[in-house]
Amino acid sequence: MQTKFTFKHIDSSEAFQEYCEELLHKVESLLLKESKALVTLSLFNHEFQVDIQVPTQQKRFHAIGKNNSAYHACFDAVEKLEKQFLKTRQIQQNHRRPKLAREQREHTWRQTHQKLKKAA
Repeated sequence: MQTKFTFKHIDSSEAFQEYCEELLHKVESLLLKESKALVTLSLFNHEFQVDIQVPTQQKRFHAIGKNNSAYHACFDAVEKLEKQFLKTRQIQQNHRRPKLAREQREHTWRQTHQKLKKAA
């Protein structure tokens, strides 16, 4: 996953970038296609905030992690992204095919129509 880092009100850190890339690489396998990640680290009121955005063709994923430590904030944000990736992947794998859903509706309609004919 290609990552782009932005630092607001704080100096850039190679160690933080490597740590964040490592975490994102572990979660990357949950996506169906390769994508880019936009990571923003900012400092608000002595609290670090990590904002991660992953735009894909299917959906735009977004997670924010806040903590007193930049590393813990990054970990929280990546955990939230992982939950979103898993949920999206589960929906894609277990969705109903529209053709089958249409056939089921027609079958149910035929059964209801036949019951109404018998009752009349």
